[in-house]
Amino acid sequence: MSFDQQAHLVAFDVEAATPIMFLDAQELSLVTISLGLGIVSDLFMGGIAIGALLVVASKKLKRGAKRGATQHFLWNLGLQVDPALARLAKPAWINDFTN
Repeated sequence: MSFDQQAHLVAFDVEAATPIMFLDAQELSLVTISLGLGIVSDLFMGGIAIGALLVVASKKLKRGAKRGATQHFLWNLGLQVDPALARLAKPAWINDFTN
């Protein structure tokens, strides 16, 4: 009896997000927010234009980046916006598992 390696293979992108209308979740939320702001401000075409620009910029920024880089970048921006929160967070070079 031999071990069948093919039966135990896991796809590399098994945890990858499923795109919705060629957009991943972050881009879809950016487009939805820009369209909503365009509708509320009575500038529907402006909302569409801003949404399209955000998708193009997001695609260019993601090119060559590792998965999760955008979330980390936005988290880092949030720490820079709120200095009190940045003081509470440990620096990146300090491991959480050490004292």
